[in-house]
Amino acid sequence: MGLTSRVLTRIEFGSELVQRTNPFYEVDDTRRHVWSRVERAAGPLRLGATGGWQHATFPDEVTSSFGSIGADVAFDTRREPFLARNAVYASASVERLFFSTPSTAPRVPSPLDVNRHRYEARGYLGLFGQSILVLSAQREDSTAPLPRYLKSLLGGVPNLRGFDAGTEAGDTLAAGFAELRLPLTTPLHVGKIGVSAFVDTGATCNYGQRIRDQERKTGVGGAVWVTAAVFHMSFSVAHGLGAHTRAQFDIGFGF
Repeated sequence: MGLTSRVLTRIEFGSELVQRTNPFYEVDDTRRHVWSRVERAAGPLRLGATGGWQHATFPDEVTSSFGSIGADVAFDTRREPFLARNAVYASASVERLFFSTPSTAPRVPSPLDVNRHRYEARGYLGLFGQSILVLSAQREDSTAPLPRYLKSLLGGVPNLRGFDAGTEAGDTLAAGFAELRLPLTTPLHVGKIGVSAFVDTGATCNYGQRIRDQERKTGVGGAVWVTAAVFHMSFSVAHGLGAHTRAQFDIGFGF
């Protein structure tokens, strides 16, 4: 919901029920989630705060319910998210998780409260013709070991093409990519078609380990894509070095 307030520019709230199979642990993961969020936007700067509650059904986990509060900041000079030129995007967030025991378990002190941090930076450099070089880096970590259903997942379209989704899971994740994007249609077209060549890399580790000591996985490949405003659809083929080759289709909104 957009606002005309001088303090807040957006308020959001919602609820969801999601069931999926965790690709790393290969067990069912069911979530019930309610949340609310407020934002303040001023030019390229956006500030936000979020609060919520989740109940997770995940095999063999003692703690299944938790509340959260968080704050985030983003700086975005892109006019077009996917095909920005000579622009930057950077974001940082911190989230405090408050765990409780399941209703069927004896009442005991909360086993842990955890801060979770996320950072992301992207740079978009215009090269010859319409081509764009995109460089990206992201990191997720926590101040204590996380339950298995909250661990960061490495692999697949989100961060490491060429490897299966959920190839690794950990309390800390670091990943990045370099991608050359080349539109094949003129800038006057509302929807654009193009091709890309990319290199992805990433690693995970658990709490108490150092990400720099882990062996990184790397994938290389290419893609054909269609984009219009905040809509994006792509088909990519990527080879994981030392692994196998994967083809994947992705469709979504926003970047």
